[in-house]
Amino acid sequence: MKKWIVSLLAILIVGMAGTITIYLTTGISRASVIAEESFQAGEITRIQVAATSMNVTVKSQSSDQIEATVKGDVLEKDQEEQLYQIEQTDDTLMITQKEKENRVGFLPWDTAKNLHVTVSVPEKLYDNVSIETTSGDIVLDHAETANAQITSTSGDVDLTGDKITDSLVMEATSGDIQAENNTIESATIRTTSGTIKNKQVEGSQFEYEATSGDVVLSHSGEIAEVNVETTSGDVSVEYDLPQERFEVDFQSSSGDGRVSMEEVLFEEKSEHNIHGFIGENPIHVLKVRTSSGDFRLKGR
Repeated sequence: MKKWIVSLLAILIVGMAGTITIYLTTGISRASVIAEESFQAGEITRIQVAATSMNVTVKSQSSDQIEATVKGDVLEKDQEEQLYQIEQTDDTLMITQKEKENRVGFLPWDTAKNLHVTVSVPEKLYDNVSIETTSGDIVLDHAETANAQITSTSGDVDLTGDKITDSLVMEATSGDIQAENNTIESATIRTTSGTIKNKQVEGSQFEYEATSGDVVLSHSGEIAEVNVETTSGDVSVEYDLPQERFEVDFQSSSGDGRVSMEEVLFEEKSEHNIHGFIGENPIHVLKVRTSSGDFRLKGR
């Protein structure tokens, strides 16, 4: 029995050695790749990007063309391989990362490295922007769209200077989510272990969900409703002052709460429960629920 095991291991080792030898003899030198493609935007109103390991940036530009640029490095023997494909169907532009066929996954040099696709779109209001990655980061930069869906597994997500006139749905598993200087009518933002940071945002309704990640918010005083729910993550919120007709509602199983806004009159204020108001008939509501996470609220 032991002889069979030894023989099997020997065969596996020889096979792996042979595979490595092939790669070494054919060269593992890497080559930079820059691929560019552009076309008239025409009636395009929807942008859809699906990638696995590629980082993705969608940004606006002063042009009537849509431009897709891919940069990174690959094996020299693979530099002619197509890394992505673009398809236009009616009003939708779809950009998809193409997987390398017959890849040997356990070899570290087998895949393309540091690939980044940048999609530059004309400045106009789009109906929908959808971006999905597995391990790649996502950037949405000064884009204007009615709706947006952004999903990443382990990559980070960054939104800067965007205008979303209807709704945003943004999800990440272990990646961080960061947004700054955006105008978003309605948003649902979820993460598992990543941190959510949303600064200088304007809009109407926001919902945040996190498991072990923290939630850090800096909101204008015009936002009507903010709901935050975490398990063990802490929640920190800043609001522009003066704030009028405002309600704060915090409940936690074991997390502590603290409000640093002198104008708030408290109906309830204990270690794990806070309910307070500024003025009557509130039109701006902050609702926070945590299991063990702490809560901090202050004006600025």
